[in-house]
Amino acid sequence: MNNDNFISSSIVIESEKANEILDLFEARLIKHSDNHQDQNDFGKIISDEVSEKFRMNFKKNNWLNIPHGPKWCVVEDIHKDLNQINIKSSANPWSFDYMSPCSSALQYICNECLMHDIDTKVQIRSQDNIPSFTEAIYVTGWSMGGVIIPKTKQKIWWNKNIRNDFKFTFQDEIQKHNMGDIDIHGELIPHIQNIFFEESKKS
Repeated sequence: MNNDNFISSSIVIESEKANEILDLFEARLIKHSDNHQDQNDFGKIISDEVSEKFRMNFKKNNWLNIPHGPKWCVVEDIHKDLNQINIKSSANPWSFDYMSPCSSALQYICNECLMHDIDTKVQIRSQDNIPSFTEAIYVTGWSMGGVIIPKTKQKIWWNKNIRNDFKFTFQDEIQKHNMGDIDIHGELIPHIQNIFFEESKKS
């Protein structure tokens, strides 16, 4: 394992305002900024007003300088037909074996979505390029005294050859679902993530 690995995350926004939110992200992303030479830098979609409202400890011009953050994070695609935004980030040296998506970027997206629509539901799927791990996060929100509070459910699976002390592994899921010789990236990971999201919606 090394920090040349990268993490991909796809974020699906379930909301009547999903296109409106993605339009905002897209408009900020294509706007030129001297502070972001990389036109795909995730920081370009950050609104400082939203960051301050949710008391996040960063602004768009310094967000990569936060403690325990990745070296880089970019927006890969925005698919308005799928209500989806995809991001990619460097492996995180502060997490176990560098394995963690950019939590600041994911948290920001969820916060802005909930600000526009408190009934938003967000599905986040993350995995590294090897694959060593995958993560599924389901986010909803509620309001108390005018304060928006995200509610998060999360599950992580690991490659047993890398981390065999963890409760959920790819190998255990393969055996559990009797899937035999299967493509981990293309078949197993989407399958177990889908099960997680269906269970999260019911509970």
